Amino acid sequence: MQSSLELQLKISALLGKNFDAHQQAKELRERLADLMKRPKEDPVAVAAKTLDVKVAELAGEATPILETPKTASFNAANDTLTALMALVDGADYAPSEESFAAYRRICQGSNEAMAAWQDLKNKDVAALNTLLGKSNLAVLPEVPELTAGAACGN
Repeated sequence: MQSSLELQLKISALLGKNFDAHQQAKELRERLADLMKRPKEDPVAVAAKTLDVKVAELAGEATPILETPKTASFNAANDTLTALMALVDGADYAPSEESFAAYRRICQGSNEAMAAWQDLKNKDVAALNTLLGKSNLAVLPEVPELTAGAACGN
């Protein structure tokens, strides 16, 4: 039961980080939606739309249970972690090696999405803020950095 609890705690911690990133993406998309209301040919609207597409890709779409996620996205990680948590929690025995292997795969995918998110914030959001500043518009608020990726071992 100890190994089951340890795996559940790891899954829970990763779900928390994933949720934080998903919330940041959601808030950024809300801000970008306002900028995209500007005339379509406006460079700010074009840049906001381009950034929104990238953020939407990282946020991802829901993944049906038992399907492999198509991308390393926040929704895909959430869906697969939730399914794994139910599997581990519902068992009356120690988690199988397959459960640990699944956690490692999901964790690595989540870490990739987190790294891409941090890169997007550091580069793309900064570039949009530069454009907003040159256009005498309010820049997007700074999005807090999330903690480093989780260790994905057993």
